Amino acid sequence: QEQLVRALKEEIKTLAKRDYASHAHHSIEFVVLYVPRESMLRRPLEHDPDLLETAFKHNIILASPLILMAMLK
Repeated sequence: QEQLVRALKEEIKTLAKRDYASHAHHSIEFVVLYVPRESMLRRPLEHDPDLLETAFKHNIILASPLILMAMLK
């Protein structure tokens, strides 16, 4: 779990540095960080509940397959 938490935090930092909103004339409200398996998101969130808040502070949403499907509908 700690390794997954670290990997997700690093990816959050990487996406935040890219600043997609400035390249899209500020039309993007958030970036979706897709995590391909439910357990790959659930376990890190159980280990570090602040992970979601960390992502939100950078306008990033962590999305498992179910969350992504709901967002797309």
